[in-house]
Amino acid sequence: MKAIQITEFGGPDVMHLVDLDDPKAAEGFELIEVSAIGINYADTHQTENSYLSPQSLAQHQKVFAS
Repeated sequence: MKAIQITEFGGPDVMHLVDLDDPKAAEGFELIEVSAIGINYADTHQTENSYLSPQSLAQHQKVFAS
């Protein structure tokens, strides 16, 4: 799958389009196909670490997938 991965804070240049393995559905869950995603105002400010209150990047970086 394609995903936008963020591994550090900064401007639009820290958003990287990457290929990831397709996820597997856990027992009792189903996967759905996503044909389009969007990145909104809050996401862009969170990338810059300027949205509401300062954050730290999780051990597993934020990923927007499609």
